[in-house]
Amino acid sequence: MKKLFIAAFLAFGAIASFASNATVYKYSPDAPKSKRYVLTLDSQDCHVYPTPLADIAPFDIDGKTVAVVKVNEQIKSFDIRPLSKKIVSKLLDDKTLQFEISEPCNLSVEINGIGHPLFIFANPPIKNPPKKGDKNVMFFEAGKLHDLGLRKQLPSNTTVYIEGGAVVYGSFRIGDRETGSQMENVRICGNGIISCEKIPPAIEKRGPSSQGIEFHNTSNINLKGFCIVQSPNWTIPMFACRDVHIDNIKTVSEIGWDDGIDVVSCKNVLIENCFLRNKDDCIAIKAGVGYAPKYFNHSLPNNVENVTVRKCVVWNSIWGNGLEIGFETRGDEIKNIVFEDIDIIHTQRNPKWKEGKEGTFTIHNGDRAKIHNVLYKNIRVEDPENYLIDIRIMFSRYSKDKTRGKVCDIRFEDIYVTTKEPLKNIFEGFSEECSVSGITLKNVFINGKPFAESKDISVEIGKYAEIPLVE
Repeated sequence: MKKLFIAAFLAFGAIASFASNATVYKYSPDAPKSKRYVLTLDSQDCHVYPTPLADIAPFDIDGKTVAVVKVNEQIKSFDIRPLSKKIVSKLLDDKTLQFEISEPCNLSVEINGIGHPLFIFANPPIKNPPKKGDKNVMFFEAGKLHDLGLRKQLPSNTTVYIEGGAVVYGSFRIGDRETGSQMENVRICGNGIISCEKIPPAIEKRGPSSQGIEFHNTSNINLKGFCIVQSPNWTIPMFACRDVHIDNIKTVSEIGWDDGIDVVSCKNVLIENCFLRNKDDCIAIKAGVGYAPKYFNHSLPNNVENVTVRKCVVWNSIWGNGLEIGFETRGDEIKNIVFEDIDIIHTQRNPKWKEGKEGTFTIHNGDRAKIHNVLYKNIRVEDPENYLIDIRIMFSRYSKDKTRGKVCDIRFEDIYVTTKEPLKNIFEGFSEECSVSGITLKNVFINGKPFAESKDISVEIGKYAEIPLVE
């Protein structure tokens, strides 16, 4: 009897020792698998999906989890970003890194530089997910590879559910590019992967291309949870949409014109908890762009109003900008824009360009819009290159309007920048009527020093621009 009790106790202890707060996903045996990284979560193997620029590891988390990363080279240095997360880590040996995660988060594990990191996507568990066979639900099962094809058209009142462990090859389109007919109530969710890797990049012009998930004149959009990789053009563009919620979406690509999320003449948009790593602009706010849609009437206001981006992680590669408004501003107003509680972990410079004016916080007004009431607040910038703040009104190669607009009432508050090199800043208007004014910088720190006292920045005040007020 005593031996039986001891055996039962030991068995219970063995089971308890393998209990985990992480849930890994089941993938197809044919799903691509990383050759660089092996990841375990509380001793469970977690599938690591490779992409050309980084490998990604999505899973669910519901409490403290120990992650162990093994890499196929000696670890000489490493960072786990955002640094603000203060992830506790240690080396177990010269090829193995261990750290703890206690809550949902999106991390960049950068070993021996930023050449090919591991992105950790620790997702909150999905509550009450749709079921296969539910009405108006397009269901993509875990453990399978799904070939969707180009521009799968979704009707109104549709839910697309991509289970964690499902890989969907292809792209989606909602609405009509030609007519812009009204669409509504479209939801795409689940913790799976949408891959555009089989679609030729638009910049290469070698066959039918696509944008990743494209919306036209759609109201009540809900996107949540999934990763979308290697978009051949703008990843998630929204044209003339309203009432949009994008939550915990991950965009990962390294292709020209691959903007992460484009908000074009939209109203009432909330983007939160996302991870955006793109070669081109990560977030771009524009008005009246006619590259994809044909229905924009430039005699109408085409305004952008009430857009909030918060609690996101941003990595802008060698094209474009981190947080961009412009260049195409073919509307009357772009207003009530908030960027808040964001970690910008890299904004890179293109080594082939001797001089570039792209950067971290950018407003490029190339058309007629009055851009005003914009707030940047509580933002941490870790590794910027080139320009920190770039606010200009100009005629650009993208301009279509005959007249230029204004930029005013722009506020930067509680901005903390850590940089290894001097950063440029530029403020420049176009004419007396088309000026840059009302720029306020409050509690902006560069390497721990106030903006006005920092030796790690330069400021250029061009024509028709007021000197910013530094508080």
